[in-house]
Amino acid sequence: MSKVLNRNSKAGSKKVNEPRLLGSILSDMLHSDSPLAVAYRDRLHPNTELCVDLKLLTRKPGRLPVGKSLGGALAHNGEQEYTFVEGQPKVTYRRYPLVFSGFYVNIHRHDDGTLHPSLKRVAVTEDFDIEGYAKVVALELNRALNGLVGKSTR
Repeated sequence: MSKVLNRNSKAGSKKVNEPRLLGSILSDMLHSDSPLAVAYRDRLHPNTELCVDLKLLTRKPGRLPVGKSLGGALAHNGEQEYTFVEGQPKVTYRRYPLVFSGFYVNIHRHDDGTLHPSLKRVAVTEDFDIEGYAKVVALELNRALNGLVGKSTR
């Protein structure tokens, strides 16, 4: 059995000596009614644009690393032109900053300026002395508050 060449003018280049761009070949293939194109279009969302020019405006020069995602806005500029503008990075800050970290006690300052102490976890064993623990925590709280209140009143 021999292979028959298709001499159709639509197959391949429009002119004999003119090569076609890969994007135009893929676009023609995906817009056709072939079973492959129909199956591919069924998986796409209605807002999928094929063969578009995308311009990235990022904060750092160079190519985007593989697997990195950017937050920003995508603008539709023309028929097949889109521009992506990277947004401001989200600034993360501690909601209640830690102003004292001791061995047994942490103290946080809330937005209204009040100080909130919290106890750290302690391993309670058979020889754990609750009275000794309470004395050490009271001394640490006294030392912490003297330092913090003394700073704010000076």
